Amino acid sequence: MAADELVEWYWNIEVGVSEWATNTASINKYKTGRDESGPTWDARNAVRSAAQLKHLFPDNSAFQRANYGKVSPLDCEHILTLAVDTGVVKPEKIQSWANTNLGVDCTGFAVAYYDWLGIINRNTYSGGISCPVLVSKAKNNNRASDGGPLLWSLDDVAVDDFIVWMNEAGKETRAPGHIAVIYDVDYNQGILYTAESSGSNDGDGHSGPRLDERTWTGVHSAAPRYIELDHADQVLIVRPPPIFG
Repeated sequence: MAADELVEWYWNIEVGVSEWATNTASINKYKTGRDESGPTWDARNAVRSAAQLKHLFPDNSAFQRANYGKVSPLDCEHILTLAVDTGVVKPEKIQSWANTNLGVDCTGFAVAYYDWLGIINRNTYSGGISCPVLVSKAKNNNRASDGGPLLWSLDDVAVDDFIVWMNEAGKETRAPGHIAVIYDVDYNQGILYTAESSGSNDGDGHSGPRLDERTWTGVHSAAPRYIELDHADQVLIVRPPPIFG
C-alpha cells in the first residue's frame, strides 16, 4: 500500500452494521492534542465501556490513540464497528459521530503509514511523536554510508521519503510543525505529491487525511540549510530508516 492509498483508506472506513452488511465512513477531522476529558472523550469512552460490558474486547490502545489524534484506519474501523455493535451509535449516525469524535494529526498519519510498512510500531507511540524526534531517529538509524538521511537533490528524492517543516539546525519552520509523506515525484516538473493530515480543507470536504502537491524551488545553502518548496516553505526531505526503533 502506498501513502496515497492510506489516505483513501481513511476516506473509506468500513463499518460493520450487521452480520451481512457494512457502511463506510470518512475520517475528515484534523485532531491535535491530548483529549482525555470532555464530551468527545466521553463519547468514545461510552463505546469502550459498552463494549467491555458486552465482552466485545475493545482495543484500549486504539482508544488511547484516539485520545491523542493518532488513529490508524484499523483503529477507526475497530472503534466505529464497536460503536454500532454496542448500540451506542445508530448506523445512520456513524458519519456524524466520526466527524465529531475521531481525527488524526500529521504525525499520527505518518506513524500509521510507516507502521503499515513495518518500520515503526504505532503501539510504541500511541501518545504521539514529534517531527524533530522522527528526524533524529532517521539520523540515528540510517546508514552512514548513504551520506545520512537528509536529501539535497531532487534526483535523490523517492517514494516514501518524508517532508518536515524544519531547517538543518533542527528548528521547526512552521507552527505547529508538520510532516508529509511523498507518494510520487515528477522529476521533470519538480513536483512532489504528498499524503498527509492537515487542518486545511482540500476543497472536497477533507480536513484531515488528504493529498497535496508541492513544487521544489531550490536549496538554501547558507547555514542553516533547507529546501524551499513553493517559493516559501522551508523544509527538510528525509529518507526513513530501515527501522525507526
